[in-house]
Amino acid sequence: MCVLLPIVLLLAPAYLRKQAQSDFFDSVRHKEPQPAYGTVTLYHIVSARTYSGSLTKWLQFCAERYEKKHKGTHIEVEGMTEETYRERVAYGRLPDGYSFFSGMLDRESLQPVGLTSENLREGLFDADYAVPYCVTGYAAIRTEQADVPLPEANATAALMCLEAEGTVCDWRSIGDRLRDESFGALYTAEPVGNFTDAVCWLGVASAASEQTALALREFFAYILDEAQQRTLGQLGAIPARNDVAAEYAAPLLKELAAAYETVQTVDPFLLAAQRDALRSDAEAAYAGDAEAERRFRDRMMQILWK
Repeated sequence: MCVLLPIVLLLAPAYLRKQAQSDFFDSVRHKEPQPAYGTVTLYHIVSARTYSGSLTKWLQFCAERYEKKHKGTHIEVEGMTEETYRERVAYGRLPDGYSFFSGMLDRESLQPVGLTSENLREGLFDADYAVPYCVTGYAAIRTEQADVPLPEANATAALMCLEAEGTVCDWRSIGDRLRDESFGALYTAEPVGNFTDAVCWLGVASAASEQTALALREFFAYILDEAQQRTLGQLGAIPARNDVAAEYAAPLLKELAAAYETVQTVDPFLLAAQRDALRSDAEAAYAGDAEAERRFRDRMMQILWK
């Protein structure tokens, strides 16, 4: 003790001066800076639509909120039709990442996504090259008035829901009819089962750099967070997560969404390989062609997720 005490007294003044000059509260509040990735482009390809609203605008809203917490990173969300997307590909204008519905892209357009989802709705699944984040579906609509127009049936969904009464079509077509000022009150709609090929996925473009891929993975994880998933109900869409209760404004939407508590769907990339042939067979089968229906059933068995 006699030896240590003089050493402490000798060294203490320098240590105390250093501590006095430091900002204690700044050190407590200090956080590691978020990585800045610059601008990252995300294409949303609109090959299906939600019951109402715009999934493109929803993604843009998510991007704006994300950017407030991640300074130095800008997510540029661009929505477009399939035709516009094909034109951009022809001109070599490719994005860093994609939001797309099943059947729209093949694996070659993407690189391994490097994400796994938690608490996915039963029947949904992570693919090596994409993760699902929302679902829209099909229902049946009918009217007792002969002069009231009905939307065009979706042949694929109608063949998968043979016991349905009414015209089987996508939720957006039904929503548009029910919102019609002239005839809306004359329609009724009801669930027809849990089949859908309209699952929306997130993927990283095959040519994206390692840094850009990392930025997209972080943004995708944000989209899959509970807070963002819950707001999908504003569009009449179904969250991919089964532990998220979406907030639906219309009682009908709650009924339609309840039918998709579990989901029967397809592999998005197997559908991409057979989409045109499947649609052609479905339309012919819906018109009464028995041989086309046989081909349709065979193709569907090959692409259904098991």
